[in-house]
Amino acid sequence: MNLSTARSSNRALEVGVRKVLGSKRSQIIRQFLAESIVLSIIAFLFATGIVAILLPSFRNFVGKRLDIGYFNNPFVLPCLIGFALVISIMSGAYPSFLLASFQPTFALKRQFLGQLRNSWLRNGLVLIQFAISIFLIVGTLIVYQQLKYIQNEKLGFDKEHVVVIKSLPPAREKSDLFKDSLLKNNTIISVSGSHSLPGRPFDNFGFVPEGKDAITMNLCCCDYDFLETLGLEMKIGRFFSRDYNTDPSALIINEATVKLLGWRDPLNKYIFSNDQNLKVIGVVKDFHYQSLHQPVRPMALLLLNGAYSFLDENYISARVKSVNTKETLNFIKRKWDDFFSGIPFDYSFLDEDYNTLYKNEQLTEKTFSIFSLLAIFIASLGLFGLSSYVAEARTKEIGIRKVFGASVSRITLMLSREFTKWAVLSNIIAWPISYYVMQMWLQNFAYRVNIGLWSFIFAAVLSFAIALITVSYQSIKAATANPVDSLRYE
Repeated sequence: MNLSTARSSNRALEVGVRKVLGSKRSQIIRQFLAESIVLSIIAFLFATGIVAILLPSFRNFVGKRLDIGYFNNPFVLPCLIGFALVISIMSGAYPSFLLASFQPTFALKRQFLGQLRNSWLRNGLVLIQFAISIFLIVGTLIVYQQLKYIQNEKLGFDKEHVVVIKSLPPAREKSDLFKDSLLKNNTIISVSGSHSLPGRPFDNFGFVPEGKDAITMNLCCCDYDFLETLGLEMKIGRFFSRDYNTDPSALIINEATVKLLGWRDPLNKYIFSNDQNLKVIGVVKDFHYQSLHQPVRPMALLLLNGAYSFLDENYISARVKSVNTKETLNFIKRKWDDFFSGIPFDYSFLDEDYNTLYKNEQLTEKTFSIFSLLAIFIASLGLFGLSSYVAEARTKEIGIRKVFGASVSRITLMLSREFTKWAVLSNIIAWPISYYVMQMWLQNFAYRVNIGLWSFIFAAVLSFAIALITVSYQSIKAATANPVDSLRYE
């Protein structure tokens, strides 16, 4: 709309001549609408080609199999064509009715420019476009901050340099021998087996603590080396040890459980579960075994093949040194093939597994970034059209100012100043909306950043910079024009 009406000064002469030669208003409207429809159809064809090229990359981006199905679904193609026609009519209606409304003498003398300079619709479009751009910029910054916070937040365990091997049922019979064989490599620090791991699902069971009402806790069965392999820390008490033959009937709880039960001294307390009285031998410091979307919930650690012997060793974790990782993985695979020939060697890294908990957030951050760039580009086009229009409408004024000694910089500043108010109003509209929406998004996280003022300031500065850069071309062009040509303009 803005680019079309920016060209209205040139098309107005055409309209004036056509009306003098007998063209009706309806004919002129149909002509401009037809031009808009043809342009929209051409854009539609380009768009379908671009989609076909980018769709494989987009599938990888979202991690889902997506197909448009132009011909498989009878509604797709008609809906897309109909959408293109609606867009073309919406975008072409205002310019076509605007140009068709010009009186021949009015159009030929170009007397409409000053009146249309302050069109509320044109200015409103630029205002909305920039408000959307500012909202997306603020959103991108806040999503980025939250992701950085998640990455840097202390999780209570060390997820780096831990190789996780998926243990299948046939492999569990020899898992202890396999784990011992891995420790013969000096690049492998420790090896542990467990029913679950941080970032993986945890089973939830009912427990009856001594002197308390029944509660539920997430449960992880592990072996004696789990603490060292994952880098957990004990708050009080001790971890499981081979020196105590009673540990299969013992359990370790986290700080969240102690807080829930209100125990001052949890050691040697008993918790009943699965028809057994389990003795508390230690308290492990809270660690984020689930994502930061949730607070740390009560959990318990038990020995594999102990009170909950029906929970299998699903994973074998090996903490490795950061050097020669490829050689270490090859060594682990060779040992796996030696012990479990025919069983696939399925491995991953704990940090990568844990980071998949935030796949949606990472996708959101990338999406915000892409749409911010697109919105900024589109808003800049609208502002470019508006600045072109204003510069043309004030051509004679610029010529008179130059004759009276106005400098290029002063004229450029004068023309640019008009657009700063739209940037200011865009920020006034976008800031509260951005704050509300992003505050709602952050509610999904139990641990989150505070929305700082600098995100909004950065978006404001960027919007001003974009506005000035976009407008400066037309402003400088108008300011450097020969005043003689400007005064002959009309």
